[in-house]
Amino acid sequence: MKFSSKWPWVALLIVACGAQQQPDGGTPTAGGSATAGGSATAGGSAMAGGSAMAGGSAMAGGSAMAGGSAMAGGSAMAGGSAMAGGSATGGGSSCAPSCQMKICGPDGCGGTCGACGANEACMNGRCVTTCSPETDVGFCQRLGKNCGPVTGNDNCGIQRTAMCGQCTTPQTCQADSVCRCVPETDAQFCVRLGKNCGLLAATDSCGLPRTATCGTCTAPQSCGGSGVTNVCGCTPACAGKRCGADGCGGTCGACPANSTCDSDQSGCSCNAGFFSDSTRSTCQPLNVACPATEPAEYCLNNRYWVLCDPQWGRQFIDCGDNQCQLNGRGPGRGSCTCGLTNSTYPSLNSAGVCLQPSFSSINREYWFSCTPGNRTYVDNCRAVTGLPTGRCWTYVTSFGTQSGCYCDTCLDYNYSTSQCVPACSFGSCSAFPVPGTFLCQ
Repeated sequence: MKFSSKWPWVALLIVACGAQQQPDGGTPTAGGSATAGGSATAGGSAMAGGSAMAGGSAMAGGSAMAGGSAMAGGSAMAGGSAMAGGSATGGGSSCAPSCQMKICGPDGCGGTCGACGANEACMNGRCVTTCSPETDVGFCQRLGKNCGPVTGNDNCGIQRTAMCGQCTTPQTCQADSVCRCVPETDAQFCVRLGKNCGLLAATDSCGLPRTATCGTCTAPQSCGGSGVTNVCGCTPACAGKRCGADGCGGTCGACPANSTCDSDQSGCSCNAGFFSDSTRSTCQPLNVACPATEPAEYCLNNRYWVLCDPQWGRQFIDCGDNQCQLNGRGPGRGSCTCGLTNSTYPSLNSAGVCLQPSFSSINREYWFSCTPGNRTYVDNCRAVTGLPTGRCWTYVTSFGTQSGCYCDTCLDYNYSTSQCVPACSFGSCSAFPVPGTFLCQ
């Protein structure tokens, strides 16, 4: 469409029309005109939906057709836009983002190529760390850890494993890498302190005060019975005792084999059929041969005369209290007293007498005599003579009686020559009416 360059008639037309309403919805304002829905302001004109201001321009003197707009004297067609006198076609944008070789920063079109993480800054399209890593000590302290290896993210967000230290006894490193003291049980508490009974108040393994019950005792023990607090014990009662129970489940001493502790626990007595040896340490059987190391005769407890008889083996004679004494016939040898008031054999003298101890079953087998030291001497006549007929005989003379070992009736035994000789060196020998005696006349 072409417009005339002569404006006066247009002005007259607008004036002539005045404020008259136009068909197709147009509205004139301040003397303008509108055609096909357009509007005119301040004397401008608009066609096909465009608008004109200040004499043929749309918005500061421009013109628009087919819905386009023009600013500062430009023109637009088919919906394009033009700024500062330019033109646009097809309705698109003229800015393309530029992010090649970039992971961050502006894209040139008002957007970004990406964002950096914490403790990072974008420099030349690249994310650069700006964080100063903490020390291992700082890492452990920030995480509240103080022992063992710890794995986690440091202050820069980087995973790290650091040794956070060691614990001091009694603390130990726990699963959460924190030093703590794990309290011991009451049983462990008592065992550690060496206690096993009663109520115990002490400091536990973590240095904390604790009171715990450490158990009870079994009779005859009692808690503290041995003088140690919170320890089961019993004080043995062995004063004046050599054997038997001590009252605490133990003994005051053990008796040797074949013996029994006396009722007053003052010592041990050999059982029936046994007798103590010369060392008083063992009980040896009676009626058996004595060992070569044992004296032929010895005293036991100053009462018993123990004989090593060649025919009957080990035997003993009860001399009575304090009536068995050393006889001087060899180391450790002793025998019953004799020839004295209150002695075992008060009427015994050097002439001797034929006796039969309780252990012998053979009549007149033994000859007893009293030595000058008032100690009894004994011979087994069968053993001395070496004859089964050997016996103790007493013969009667005008000077008195004399006993000794004889080989047989009227047949004496010569100790010097170990031979049997006639009993009567003078006169004749005849049996005396008293059994076991004969007469020399």
